[in-house]
Amino acid sequence: MKLNLYPKLSVEQPINFYSLSNGIAIFFRLIITGKYKYLYAIARKRLIFYFAKEYLDAQMARRKGACSLKGHCCKATLPWCPYLKNGKCSIHDNQPLFCKIFPIDERDKELSDVKEVCGYYFK
Repeated sequence: MKLNLYPKLSVEQPINFYSLSNGIAIFFRLIITGKYKYLYAIARKRLIFYFAKEYLDAQMARRKGACSLKGHCCKATLPWCPYLKNGKCSIHDNQPLFCKIFPIDERDKELSDVKEVCGYYFK
């Protein structure tokens, strides 16, 4: 599956303050609960996305399989996600970009504690 990883942004595009404030809330909740490994995983994913596009493209080409649709990645890393309903993603067909690119690589799966249950693998 080919993903549009680099959407065109324009100056006229409004900033989604809900997403910004939600991201800040997630950051502080991870600090408060002591889930520093997940903070590292989130920061690592964003750094790869913004600064290592060649690596990201190569990993997306290597990624095979499909989402198991069981919500393991959400439950492990973002259990308070507002779209996680009854243990499953309620917006899977329209999920945010950072959800679509999960997992970037095997390390991403390890950091999120979903290595054994994730339906994606890398060749």
